[in-house]
Amino acid sequence: MRELTVDAGASLEQKARVYKGRVELVPETARRVARYSLLRANLADRLCRVFLLGACLAQVADAVTTAFALRLSGRYEANSIMHDAVTQPITTGALKVLLIVMVSGLAILRLPTRQARLALFLAMTLSALAPIHNIVQLFGP
Repeated sequence: MRELTVDAGASLEQKARVYKGRVELVPETARRVARYSLLRANLADRLCRVFLLGACLAQVADAVTTAFALRLSGRYEANSIMHDAVTQPITTGALKVLLIVMVSGLAILRLPTRQARLALFLAMTLSALAPIHNIVQLFGP
């Protein structure tokens, strides 16, 4: 390699040696592939897909059982947040499914497969509590 120096009358900063170098450019697609690798791995995992589908079905079951129960006489919505939303059960059910898909999508996108399975399992389990409670209230003593 050839070394370049600055003349003797230059300042200390200018006396620095300059060497030839090699620059390696990395394409941006490599970062993009790494960014979505967790999403691809989690969507490829069968348990993640089953838990996501289970959580969505539980939300649909909650909307259906709530709408069915409210059509019976003497029943009312005990959840104060959802009290005004029960007049349109299809819209409420679609909104609940959309919210669970968004939250689950965040877990699938950001978490490794093992933690994503746990998060989706918890989402499915918690989502299943409401329709189970509705069924017990409908057909219980």
